[in-house]
Amino acid sequence: MLKQKLFKKTLFFTSLILLILVSLFFYVTIFEPNNLKKTYVIIETEKYSTLFHPIKIIHLTDFHIDKIGYRERKVLKIVKEEEPDMILLSGDYLNNRDKLLELESYIHQLVLIAPTYFTLGNWDNVKIFRALKKAGAISVFEKDKLVSLKNFKVNIFSIEMPWSFKSFEIEEKHFLEIFKGSQKTFSLFLIHTPDHFPVAVKYEIDLVLAGHTHGGQFRLPFFGSRFKYSKFGKKYESGIFYDGQSCMYVNRGIGMTGNVRYRMRSLCPPEILIITIKPKKKLN
Repeated sequence: MLKQKLFKKTLFFTSLILLILVSLFFYVTIFEPNNLKKTYVIIETEKYSTLFHPIKIIHLTDFHIDKIGYRERKVLKIVKEEEPDMILLSGDYLNNRDKLLELESYIHQLVLIAPTYFTLGNWDNVKIFRALKKAGAISVFEKDKLVSLKNFKVNIFSIEMPWSFKSFEIEEKHFLEIFKGSQKTFSLFLIHTPDHFPVAVKYEIDLVLAGHTHGGQFRLPFFGSRFKYSKFGKKYESGIFYDGQSCMYVNRGIGMTGNVRYRMRSLCPPEILIITIKPKKKLN
C-alpha cells in the first residue's frame, strides 16, 4: 500500500513537471515569438512648428525571416492599420538566405503601405540589398537623404561600421563623411546597432533608431538577459534613451537570431515601434 501511494505521488509530480516544461517550451517557442506588441512614442521637436498634422513613422527591425508565417503577416496587418507616413527598416532581414524572392515580395507589401527606407544589419549581404531595392524600398545605407513629409523635412542617414563599438574617433570620422545635414533640419539616424549613439549625441542628432540587441531576446525574471549584443553591455538593451539633445529608441525587433536551433523569446515579445513626431509646445 505504501509503495502504491509513493508511486502515485511520484507519477503525479513527474507529470506536473513535464506539463510545466511542455508549457514553458510552448510559451517561449510559439506564444511569445508571435505575441507582437505595439509601442507608441511621441517625439516633440522645435523644428516642426509650421504643421498641424503630426508625422507618424513605423520602425521595424531584425525580421530574421525563416519563412513568411503568421508573425510576418500580422506585422503587415498592424502596419496597414496604423497608416504611417513612413516606414523605416534597420537590418537583419533573413535567417534563411534562400528566401530572397519571398523577402522581396514581403518588403514590396510594406512599400505599398508607405514610403519605406532601409539600412543593413550584420546578417545582410549584397543580395539582400538588391532584393530590398527591387521591392521598391529606398536605401539610406551609407547615404544622407533629405525626405519631405507633409512639408516637414527629415534628414535620414545611416553608416556602415563594424557591428560593435571600436573607438569614438573611428566612428566620428566615418560619421562626418556621411552626415551632411543641417542642424536646422530634423535629423534621423537609422542604424542597426545602438553602439553608434555616443557620436550621434555629440552632433545633436534628433532621433536615433536602432535594433540588433533583440531586447536580450531570452530574459529571465529579475535578472533579464545574459546576452550582450553591444559593446556597452546591457546599457542600451532596449527602450528609449535620452542624452543631451538626442533621443534613441532600441527596438526589440520582430524575429529571432538564427544562431540557435530553436527560435525562442522569453519575457521579451517582438516589437513594432510607432513614433509620432509633433511640434514642441511653447511655454507661455
